[in-house]
Amino acid sequence: MASPLRLTDNQLSAVLSAAQPLAQNVREDFLEALAARLQQCSELGDGLVFRIIREVQAEFWEPPRDTHVNLSPQTSNAAKWRSACDRKPSSRSVAE
Repeated sequence: MASPLRLTDNQLSAVLSAAQPLAQNVREDFLEALAARLQQCSELGDGLVFRIIREVQAEFWEPPRDTHVNLSPQTSNAAKWRSACDRKPSSRSVAE
């Protein structure tokens, strides 16, 4: 059995913060993978712990899906910009 990790309060807080944005069904796997990586280190300085947290978190993190985005050609941002650029300037002056 591996010996318990000795993390500082700041390091433990960073671990818990890194687990927060992950999907609930992968948090336990994230913590186990993180512990396995940290167990391989002889000394656990803040920089090393934070770097490993970032690396392991990236393996488990999936960006949220944006359900409000409509990428159809008629409403894409590129199409909106093209149509805005194609419009003729109005005859009204800005100073009016």
